[in-house]
Amino acid sequence: IELEDQNVQNSIEVSKRQLIVVQWSETHGTVYKQGKSHNAEGLTKADFAADIIANGDPEIVEAWQECEQLRKAIMKNNGMKKNIAKRLRHNEKEAENFRDELGDKITGEDRRELMELQYQVGRLELENMELEQHRIVHESILKGKDLEIQKLKLQLAVRDKLINRQQNVLLENNLDGKVGYTQLALMEQTLMGDAEFLTAMVPPSPPRNMSDMVLPANTMD
Repeated sequence: IELEDQNVQNSIEVSKRQLIVVQWSETHGTVYKQGKSHNAEGLTKADFAADIIANGDPEIVEAWQECEQLRKAIMKNNGMKKNIAKRLRHNEKEAENFRDELGDKITGEDRRELMELQYQVGRLELENMELEQHRIVHESILKGKDLEIQKLKLQLAVRDKLINRQQNVLLENNLDGKVGYTQLALMEQTLMGDAEFLTAMVPPSPPRNMSDMVLPANTMD
């Protein structure tokens, strides 16, 4: 249970640090610089990491390194979970075999009933542990969903800043009328308003798995 909860918490921490790195890369990194020349598609994860380490501010480099450490911790916890689950199933099977063997050897009905009750108590404790695990994971997924909403809002804010910056450049060069940013902005506001209205009319979707929580492709991760 603790390993599962730690993995979910680590995934949330990874997403927090990814937000910092993404915001920097979209305004200062190689992705931003090459994106203006439409040449960012050839970048690999190694290129992205090298750009962060070489050009990023100390807090950006630290966020990236912490992301990698947290990913390694998640992989290590996954391996430990598999080993523990395997040992648990093995012990459960051994307990069943032991109960069957004792049931054949013990003749006293009272002692047999006592052993059966002890076995049932053990199974109930195991089921209670599994229910507790599901509860902890469900709560962590809800936290992750809230973080995903915050992440999308921040990404939209970064996009709006880039659009405003480009629009200012066009205005300074008297090119605004040729692009029509004002009309596009008004249309987008209308569409977003319609989307919010429709979203408010439908019930919320159930919590999704944390593995579905990914960043856009331009994060190169």
